[in-house]
Amino acid sequence: QAPTGTVVCSDEDAAYPASNLRGTLQVMSSRTATAVAGVTKTWTGNLGRPVPIGAIRIGAHNVSSDSRVRLELDDEATFTAPPVDVDLDYHPAEFVYIPDRPLSYQHWRVSVTDDVPITTYIELHIQVFATVELSREPDAPESRGIEDASTAIEVAGGARVPRDLVRGRRLSRNFGPLRRGPAQQLYECLLRTGGGGPIWYVPEAARKLHEGAYGYIAETPSLRTIDPTGTYWRLDGMVVEADRVAEAT
Repeated sequence: QAPTGTVVCSDEDAAYPASNLRGTLQVMSSRTATAVAGVTKTWTGNLGRPVPIGAIRIGAHNVSSDSRVRLELDDEATFTAPPVDVDLDYHPAEFVYIPDRPLSYQHWRVSVTDDVPITTYIELHIQVFATVELSREPDAPESRGIEDASTAIEVAGGARVPRDLVRGRRLSRNFGPLRRGPAQQLYECLLRTGGGGPIWYVPEAARKLHEGAYGYIAETPSLRTIDPTGTYWRLDGMVVEADRVAEAT
């Protein structure tokens, strides 16, 4: 969720406001004041600008398996005919939306209708993950992608990350070669993440964020060009510290 954005809830508990969802910690959840069978509650977010969305995760929830969780993405805040309007599959740990390709939208809305509420309120945490395309250039002057590619896994957007990322472990990885535009975009993203935002690494084939690792950038890489024309670039020395690996099955 973009820190400059806004989030509102249709039935907010003042002690657990929707503004909590602007943070990065899952303990900062949002609650409704009530939970009534068959009555829809909504959370509406404005990212501040169109963002290339790679995934949306709804976790830390108390929603029952008898619920309907609907996600809408739109360019406008009216949601009259949203280009993305989907019901998310139930999972006890999370609801996840991962598009086949990144989609740029500014506004999102999550609607929850629970026919058999577990408690007297609905609680959840919503995370919107931006994506950066990291596919390697076939004509680049180097053949490597991320270091130790044999232990890497595919993630949304074409990136590769280490398979052995575990809680409390610090791993250093290098990216490249990349074209100048994607390299600078990734570098700026990592700078923002290094300020406190999370990254969730997840296998492309799994398409479930709880099967990945949730971590933070402990050290941002250096950005440098690797050919005289300035076409190809490398990011060296990114250090990731895993905060936790979700235990849901």
